[in-house]
Amino acid sequence: MNNFKNANFYLFSFNDKKYILDYINIFYSEISQNLYNEFADIEKKGLARYIADMRNESKGRNQKTIQFLYEQDIFFSKRIIQTARTYDEAFLTMAPIHECNLQCKYCFAKQGENYINEERFMSEEKLAEALEYLYFDYFREINEFRFDFVSGGEPLLGFENIQAVVKKCEEFRKRGKKTKFWLCTNGTINKKQIFEFLDNHGFNLGISLDGLKKDNDIYRTFKDGVSSYAMVVDTLKDILTGDNYTRRFKNIWGLVVITSETHSLVEILKHHKGIGLKRVQMRIVRTTEVYGLNDITFCVYKNLYDDYLLSLSINFEKAILSM
Repeated sequence: MNNFKNANFYLFSFNDKKYILDYINIFYSEISQNLYNEFADIEKKGLARYIADMRNESKGRNQKTIQFLYEQDIFFSKRIIQTARTYDEAFLTMAPIHECNLQCKYCFAKQGENYINEERFMSEEKLAEALEYLYFDYFREINEFRFDFVSGGEPLLGFENIQAVVKKCEEFRKRGKKTKFWLCTNGTINKKQIFEFLDNHGFNLGISLDGLKKDNDIYRTFKDGVSSYAMVVDTLKDILTGDNYTRRFKNIWGLVVITSETHSLVEILKHHKGIGLKRVQMRIVRTTEVYGLNDITFCVYKNLYDDYLLSLSINFEKAILSM
C-alpha cells in the first residue's frame, strides 16, 4: 500500500446490517462485521498508522481485502472533494416522514408510498448520527446551513423529527454551526403549538394552495376525495391574523403547482393576495403525464403565461400613467 491516498469512506448501520459508503465514487455496499471492524480500525488509528501497522504484521483475510480495495481506488483515493470548500453555505433537505394525510393526484412521492422501506421516519439516534456527519465531516469547512423540511409526505406529521433536528442544530450552534430553517406544509394541520415552535426557532414557512377552490380541488384532496381548500385557508388566516406570531413568520410563501387544468395564473395571484399572501411561488407540475408539460399541452401552458405577461404589461402601463 504505497502512494499514500486519503480514506474516503463512511461506515453506518441499518436494520442490524453493516454498510460502507464511498463518498468519492458515490456508492455503498453491505459488508461483514469483521470487515466493518477493520475499516473502523482505520478510522480510529488514521490511515497512515494503519498502513504502518500492516507492514509490521502478517496480513489476514480482511487486511488483504483492504489492500486490494486500496489498490483499486475503492474507499481510498488521491482525489479530494472541493465542493464544500467553495461555498459559504450548505443546503440540506429532509422529508421528516414518508406519510401524508392528503392524496394529491400529481404527488411525485405518491403520498409516501413510493418509499419502499419499512421505517417511515428516522429515529432520533439515527438523525443525530447523520447530522453529526453532515455538519462536522462532509461539510466541515462550512459554518452556515439552510435546512429545508420538504414533502415526501406531510412534514408536520413528522413533527417529532423536526423538533429533534432543531434541538441538534441548537447544540451545533454552540460549536460554531448556524442553521436557518424552511418548511413546506400542505396547510391542513392547524396546531398553534406547532406553529409557535416553528416561529420561535426562526422558520420560514411555505403553504401549498393551488389557487381558488376550483383549481385546488382538482388535485389537492383528502384520501376520501373531500376538499382541502377550506382547511388550508383557515390555517393561513389563523397565522396571518394571529397576535402571537412574528411579522417574519407571517410572511408566508404561497406554493402553487401549475397543471394543464389550471384556469388562470392571474386569478391565482389575485386570490392569494386577497387572503393575505404577499409572496407566491408557482411551478409547473413535475410530470409529462396528460396534465403535465408535454407536446400536447404545451400550447395550454403557453396561453397561461401569455395571459399572465399581458396582465403584467397592462398593470405596468397603469402604474406609469398614474405617476
